[in-house]
Amino acid sequence: MCAENPSLIYVVDDEPAIVETLAAILTVSGFSPRPFLSPLDALAEIASTTCPALVLTDINMPHVSGIDLGIRVKELCPRCKVVLFSGRAAPVQMMELARRAGYDFPVIAKPIHPSKLIAEVRAILSEQERSPII
Repeated sequence: MCAENPSLIYVVDDEPAIVETLAAILTVSGFSPRPFLSPLDALAEIASTTCPALVLTDINMPHVSGIDLGIRVKELCPRCKVVLFSGRAAPVQMMELARRAGYDFPVIAKPIHPSKLIAEVRAILSEQERSPII
């Protein structure tokens, strides 16, 4: 298991403009974001170095969905928060499978105003770790 860094946020999206914009918003707000265009790169980084406090990930990405990424992140870093975001409705079947496996990730709709994003991130980071749904 990797070491934890309470100020680090991983931002994962296959769209460069979205990753860059979210990272800039988080940086201006005092967070330490680390952008990734590939969920596989984010997983490799988590497995080899530091657990972030939060992973903010798009749901729909090639190769690995944000839901699958979130599940794997929680396996590697149980205390890490995972937040999904999407411009489309969350795939109901995928969300239900995650819930049945004990993972209930919050979902933020895109687009989101920067101040609302920061408020959501702060609220999620200040929450106590939720018990998994069984």
